[in-house]
Amino acid sequence: MDPHTGKALWALPDSSGRVAPNVTGARHGMVYGRTEQNGLVVLDARTGQDKETSPGAAPYWTDGRYAVTDKVMVPARG
Repeated sequence: MDPHTGKALWALPDSSGRVAPNVTGARHGMVYGRTEQNGLVVLDARTGQDKETSPGAAPYWTDGRYAVTDKVMVPARG
């Protein structure tokens, strides 16, 4: 949703067959999650498009330097 207008910007599943992820977190315009079909995903929060196709982690928390997943704490990329 747009934080200023409350308008929905995108939704999944969509007409292209993309499925909705189980969201684990969000930070700096990115939504982190996982799907059974495609594994870990990082989406652009504004557009819903894939931001990263092989993220390696779907963190529950990150400060930009480190990310906490359901199993480990790892260095964050970017």
